[in-house]
Amino acid sequence: GRPRRTTPAGVVRPRKLFETGEINSREIAAMLKVSRATTFRELKKARERETLLNGHEWQLSFSKN
Repeated sequence: GRPRRTTPAGVVRPRKLFETGEINSREIAAMLKVSRATTFRELKKARERETLLNGHEWQLSFSKN
């Protein structure tokens, strides 16, 4: 298959900036050099990993900026 452009560790900082409202989805996509669709997919995967690791869910709003 095609090599991944993002890694779980590579999404940590952008996710935190997104959660605090410092950057929007377009800025994350530009930072990671991926599409906005990939950005949301990776943010969702990060949320799922976080849920599994910590045993609780955190909220992430997917507003379209």
